[in-house]
Amino acid sequence: MERSVRGVLVALLALLFVVPSSGLAANAESEPLTRSGVGSALSEGSDGAPEMVRDVNTQQTAWRNTQDVTAPNGADRKPMLYQILGNNDKIDTNTDELRLDFMVRVAHGEVDPNKGDGTWGRDTGIGIYYDYGDYPTGEDYAHMINYIKTMGDASDAVGLTNLQLGAKRWADDQDEHFTILKVLHSGLYDYITMSVECDMNYIDAGSYPDWWASATSNGRKIMPRIYVIVGAHASWDASMNTQRLDAEPLATNVMAGRTVTVYPGTCAGGGDRTGCDVPMSFIGYNTTPQLWSYGQSNWGLVTDHGVAVGAEEGVAPKDSFFVFWYNAAYSSDPNNPCNQVSAFKYQWIGLQNGNSWVPVDALTPTPQLVTGQPLAGMGPTPYTAQGGVTYSAAFNGKSNYFDSIYTTNNTNKLMVPNAGQPGVAQRADGSIDFKVAKKGQKDGKPLDGYFKLVTWPVATPGCKVTSPDDPHGPADPGITDGMAQDAVQKQLDLGWTIDSAYYGLDIARPQAPTIDQYRGYAAPSSRLITGTGVPGYTLTLYSEDPDHPMLTDDPKGDDTSGVLIGSVTVGADGKWSMVDHRALDPSTQPSVRYRAYQTQNAGFRMASRFSPIMSADFQRNFNTNPEIRLVSAPHTVLDTKTGETALPAGSKVSVAGGLTALHKDDTFSLYIVPQDGPSAGSANGSDGGSAAKTGGETDCPSSKPAPIGTSNDGIRVPDCKYRIPGSVKSVGKLAAVTDVPASSTSPASVAAQWSVDIPAADFLKVGSLYRNRTVFAVYAVLQDVDGGPPAIGVVYDQVIDMVPPTVDSLAVSQSEGLSGKVQSSVPVAAGALSGAGFDPIAKSTIDVTWPDGGLSSTVAKADGTWRLDVPAGMAAGPISIKAVDRAGALEMTHNIDTIHGSRDIKGNESDRFEIRLAAVPSASGLPFTGWRRWYLLAVAALVALGGVIGGMVLRRLREKLRGVSAEGPAHKRT
Repeated sequence: MERSVRGVLVALLALLFVVPSSGLAANAESEPLTRSGVGSALSEGSDGAPEMVRDVNTQQTAWRNTQDVTAPNGADRKPMLYQILGNNDKIDTNTDELRLDFMVRVAHGEVDPNKGDGTWGRDTGIGIYYDYGDYPTGEDYAHMINYIKTMGDASDAVGLTNLQLGAKRWADDQDEHFTILKVLHSGLYDYITMSVECDMNYIDAGSYPDWWASATSNGRKIMPRIYVIVGAHASWDASMNTQRLDAEPLATNVMAGRTVTVYPGTCAGGGDRTGCDVPMSFIGYNTTPQLWSYGQSNWGLVTDHGVAVGAEEGVAPKDSFFVFWYNAAYSSDPNNPCNQVSAFKYQWIGLQNGNSWVPVDALTPTPQLVTGQPLAGMGPTPYTAQGGVTYSAAFNGKSNYFDSIYTTNNTNKLMVPNAGQPGVAQRADGSIDFKVAKKGQKDGKPLDGYFKLVTWPVATPGCKVTSPDDPHGPADPGITDGMAQDAVQKQLDLGWTIDSAYYGLDIARPQAPTIDQYRGYAAPSSRLITGTGVPGYTLTLYSEDPDHPMLTDDPKGDDTSGVLIGSVTVGADGKWSMVDHRALDPSTQPSVRYRAYQTQNAGFRMASRFSPIMSADFQRNFNTNPEIRLVSAPHTVLDTKTGETALPAGSKVSVAGGLTALHKDDTFSLYIVPQDGPSAGSANGSDGGSAAKTGGETDCPSSKPAPIGTSNDGIRVPDCKYRIPGSVKSVGKLAAVTDVPASSTSPASVAAQWSVDIPAADFLKVGSLYRNRTVFAVYAVLQDVDGGPPAIGVVYDQVIDMVPPTVDSLAVSQSEGLSGKVQSSVPVAAGALSGAGFDPIAKSTIDVTWPDGGLSSTVAKADGTWRLDVPAGMAAGPISIKAVDRAGALEMTHNIDTIHGSRDIKGNESDRFEIRLAAVPSASGLPFTGWRRWYLLAVAALVALGGVIGGMVLRRLREKLRGVSAEGPAHKRT
């Protein structure tokens, strides 16, 4: 039928601002959406985490009334379609009603569903325009439609009654209206679920046959225009040109790119059945058919609080839904229709996890076959001789609506075979309990709360003319559990969606992140919060404001969501971390609670719910510094057989001590930093000439984490290149550990002994950091697993000298004695040891073995030189010399050793060096008897010669007389 007149009336009524139903409370428009109301109207998730929803009245600010495209929080204000839930994408021109359930994204705080009931939506903050019809004349204009409030505060009897009245008004609807089912706050945005009923005016084939000439048996494709507009513009008019709406920056055509298939309600005449001789499912309009509400309750039925005053929550009454199939060709040739429909299939489909359409197992796990529907002749007009939709439709009830008039149709019902049985959502009287339907899935996973009925015809070809192709055959086996979604969509496309309902709709969104239990201190530098999330998502972290505590049992506004700490991208491994740099006083705030949510980085940027709250109880005790009780080194020993010196096999540098830690998971590590030679004075390796008293700090790669930071004593952890490999161990793996729980709140301590043995070869090998170094600072570092400052025990001026001395410049004579000099390859580090000029060579011990086997010892001077007299009458022969440096004495003096106490430690022994003592010549071998006489004569002669020549001869003669021999090298190893 044509609807031009009705369109004019609708526009006039819109200009008059249709007032709310008298059944609503007088203050319904001004009631605030309380937190309890949000909690009632906007369901919480099954995990109990509260929705991130606030009282939208606190967002009633000036920006909502502007054309700014960006909200103050940075959100894009242009509405964006999030999801089409359901719509009748097949329409005939006799009952050209367009129904649409969808979700749209708007800026947070843009929409207040508590306001604007019965008006266009200026106060609500969101409006709907739709294009009334697609005319061949090209006339395109859109109507503004009114809002019916169905959500709000149900925390008391008055609020509940108002919501039930709103649900009944929506079920009574016969004209153009929209309602808001849910507002979900997610990050910067709100996701609005809406249901829309639009009276269309698609032209009949008989009126414009040329326009329908391009139609086929599949009907004609038309793209409807349904605009969502925000901003409460003063320029909102009852009707607006679609070109203006297309250019509006804060309006969106949610049907853009989507089409509906329109079929002619009557044939064009002249025997032309193009596009009309097909099975069509009646959409319904006004009071046709007559449902329980005497309105169009079959679409977008809101059952959350009951569909009428006193009605049960979640239950749709009997006769809320219907299915009626007919064929418009009956009106032009009632005796020769091509597609006769006397049976059909139907199935309830539900949304699961936000993206999957599945059968509602508690209602119709498979399509239900309904037989007995009379052939609908003469079109769908209700009061025809052959029966119209009210008489012939199938309803969800045990009998038809007019059972007293039409009683023979006992199988034409929307009744599942096991209605009324436990676990079945349909009751014996035909009513449907969507509470049962939502949770009754075979896989145990609840449905989201949106349900739609899809129907397929069982058509019997019966015409005597060529039958057009019929793409609308029955679905067999329909939609089943586990069916791939592309296959599901094909079945949905074959069918007609006629009925829909809501109960407790929960929009699926990203999973909430997790926050690891915090174990640490209140210091801002160490307050690192960690957790897990979806890789690539943005993690936003909040901490509690003590003046506005976080509440776990109620959706929050900005005042109780916490203090924003910051945002970070979740890593590819699914982990995230963030430091809370805020200053805290643990004496007044011993703990802080944290929570977080994560947001998609693309697409709709939907955010998850808040994570469960994590309470961080700060550690207030600190580890004490580890004790270093022993630093000892081996020394070289002379092998008397070979004459060479070496370290004993298996020699190790030993460092040992004890500690008491707060946790057995605390980490211990040992550092040895040179104090002498190049690089002395800086533990991080920079050149310096003085002894190092503090460590450096760099980022060295390591297979094990290096403790970093500064201790409470101001000592820094050394560069990790000085960390001894293998020394990094948890306290729990050290010796003699007291087994206590590793808890940041446990006052118990862990006592342990530790020791580290380092192969001596590591100190001596070429390229070693310690080669040719003899004085060290030793650091024992205990790193708190909870992130507290490292506890550092340190001893300085520790001698680790394993380099043997050498002896050279050897000389020997009967008159001058034996002399030489002790040398070392280790550079002298004067002043490296406090109060002592450290030189391992100075005061070295010299041990001599004479040719006759006798022994002598002496001590070298500060410069390493030494001398011994040759014992009188010593026979000629080899003399053996060995030097022992002062490394042992210095170690005894300076190195820590509270384990062994006083020790007798020898130094490094040198190789064996030799020199030969020559024999003294006999006096009888001279030309004159008596040496004194000869000597006097020689002196006289030399005096006569005079000058240099005489002095040289005299000196040579004196040496000859003393018997000195220079046989062999100055020193020799044997």
